Amino acid sequence: MRLIVAFVSTLLAAFWEPVKYTWRHLLIWLQKMITAADIKFALKHKQTLFALQRVALPGLKDIPGPVALPIFGTRWIYNKYFGRYTITKIHEAYQSMFKEYGQVIKEEAFFNYPVISTCSAQDIEKLIKFPSKFPLRPPNGIVSKYRQNTPGRYNDGGLTNEQGKAWHRLRESTTHDMVNTRVIQNLIADVNDMAIDYIAGINKLRDPDTGRVQDIIELNRKLGFESTCLLGLGCRVGFLEDELNPRVKRLSQATNCLFEALNEANYNLPLWRYFPNSTYKKLAKAEEDLYELACEYLEPALQRIEESYEPEAAQTVLIGILKRSDLDDKDKKSSIVDFVSSGMNTIGNTLSLLLYLIAKNPDAQTKLYEEINNLLEPDEPISAKYLNSARYLKACVQEYFRILPTAPQIARIVESEMVLSGYQVPEWVSIV
Repeated sequence: MRLIVAFVSTLLAAFWEPVKYTWRHLLIWLQKMITAADIKFALKHKQTLFALQRVALPGLKDIPGPVALPIFGTRWIYNKYFGRYTITKIHEAYQSMFKEYGQVIKEEAFFNYPVISTCSAQDIEKLIKFPSKFPLRPPNGIVSKYRQNTPGRYNDGGLTNEQGKAWHRLRESTTHDMVNTRVIQNLIADVNDMAIDYIAGINKLRDPDTGRVQDIIELNRKLGFESTCLLGLGCRVGFLEDELNPRVKRLSQATNCLFEALNEANYNLPLWRYFPNSTYKKLAKAEEDLYELACEYLEPALQRIEESYEPEAAQTVLIGILKRSDLDDKDKKSSIVDFVSSGMNTIGNTLSLLLYLIAKNPDAQTKLYEEINNLLEPDEPISAKYLNSARYLKACVQEYFRILPTAPQIARIVESEMVLSGYQVPEWVSIV
């Protein structure tokens, strides 16, 4: 009895810091402790063992960041009533925090789970090169919960939420045609037509007196939507038309609602875990609409392939997924939904930021214009040969991704201790 009391007392003395030590850390320590030595040895050397345990986690406690509240963590900083930042301008929040706290900051999610963010190039390189066959990423909890609640449509959480071998299987089966040059080349004629419609849209927005376009972001978003549907579904759906048909409007609204719900779920209290609150209902409606609309495009796409005399000419990401024998119908449909919903906003945002950087650099504009004039004749359509030869254009795109990546918050869960900017980060902590 005395042995048990002594052991429990020792544990309480070591871990009576609820804000600084999470239950996850306690469980990890207990597992290591019990398997490393027997209780008698632990009690005899308790001071040394606890000193070593605290040495393993000093960096986590010392990483600066917003004040964390018990249970609620640092999510209060995004509260619309008394928070410091708004969830619709997350980029400004992190810009401010990195300026205030340095290159590495610590936030705490619900129940004080630590989340480390870094903007250090050395830290990012270390994370990217971390040896792991199946990189661990924090799953999107609200999407996983919705798909668990919808087993008739989904087998799992999808490519963006699965881990380990399940993730690797989906990745190998669904992403091959996304980087297949043959797929891109087969769609070049459609891309040319889409580019012509895009230029026509710019001319309609142009001020007749100054020749300037005041706001091109919405047009770029429409182009992103249209190009995603072209690549993923193999058809033009009409996002660049003056008047959008009801189905296209519904697709656009569903995509916007999906990203709004994801943003709210990530930075507000996770009440959706316990009951279907407004955020969960918004996401569920968006997911349902996207699923139904994607399925509506499946039948005509298959019909076009069957009627085509040149099946390879109609090869798209959609057809590549549908042909996979290692995926069942639910996996195929969910993969198509994920592809369409993920690509719609990212392509438009990429184009807007790329044009912004080029507009801010007159020398780059001149070099890019000269390259285009040297490679293309007036009114000559874009070809595969041109795309292979446009080296400076490729360099501009690569530089854009370096400076302003479209998806800057790439998260990893480290499987072993790691030192980031002088701070020791323990295993199983999320790093963004």
